[in-house]
Amino acid sequence: MKSLAEISEMPEAAPEELQRAVARFEAAAEFLQSRFMERLVANSVAAAVQRAASPLCDRAGAAALALCSVDQIDAAEKAGIIKRHLRGETPLYEKAAIIEAIVTGRWRFSKPTRQKH
Repeated sequence: MKSLAEISEMPEAAPEELQRAVARFEAAAEFLQSRFMERLVANSVAAAVQRAASPLCDRAGAAALALCSVDQIDAAEKAGIIKRHLRGETPLYEKAAIIEAIVTGRWRFSKPTRQKH
């Protein structure tokens, strides 16, 4: 069986469209194997591990942890259910406090209401 590269070198056996597809496939494979992609994936994984290990999270992380919207995070903060800590202008929340508020029942999510049109 011939490889795609061998087929692409045989113009009489492969239509022009197939040759272009093989060239795009080879370029994509080369890009995915590049040092750039290797560093991008490694840095992304390292950042995810660091976020997971941190006792703090940002608004989006707090919403993801609580399985709610950032608006509900803001409402819980205003109601005194969870406390916001600022690092510069970035609000951060303690993961343990969010989990504790949910588990103990201090933070109960209301059912979404339908908007009347």
